[in-house]
Amino acid sequence: MALMMTLTTKVSAGSEDICTANSLAHNMCKEANRLEKVLASQLPLKLEEGLEFTSVSSDKNQLITYMTILYERSVLEDKIRDDGRSMKSLEHAMEIMSADSACSNEASRAFIQLGGIRQFIYTFQDGAEFLDISVERC
Repeated sequence: MALMMTLTTKVSAGSEDICTANSLAHNMCKEANRLEKVLASQLPLKLEEGLEFTSVSSDKNQLITYMTILYERSVLEDKIRDDGRSMKSLEHAMEIMSADSACSNEASRAFIQLGGIRQFIYTFQDGAEFLDISVERC
C-alpha cells in the first residue's frame, strides 16, 4: 500500500514538474498557453510558397504549431522528384528548418531552454499527415 501511494505521488508530482522543472521555477505550461494566444491572433500566416502556418495549440509544456503544405502529397512528390531530390531529403530539410525556426527566435529559444517543447505538425492540403517534429533542445 505504501509503495502504491509513493508511486501515485511521484506520478502526480511528475506532471507538475513538467511545468516548473527549470532553474527559475517558471511555469512553462502557463507560458505555452500564453504563447498560443499571442500567436493565434496572427494566423493564418503564409510563410513561403506552398507553406502556411495554419493554427497553434498548447498541451502542458508544449507549443504545437500546425503547418499546412499547400499541395497534395502526389504533387509535392512530383515537384521533389523533378528537382532531383527524394522525400527523405525533404523530410530532413524540414527537420532542420523546424529546429532553426524554434531556436533562432530569442523568445522561442528561451521557452525551450526553460523546459518547453516546440512541436511542428505538417499536413497536406487534403488533411493527410506528413511530419510531426518536436524540438526539445537548442
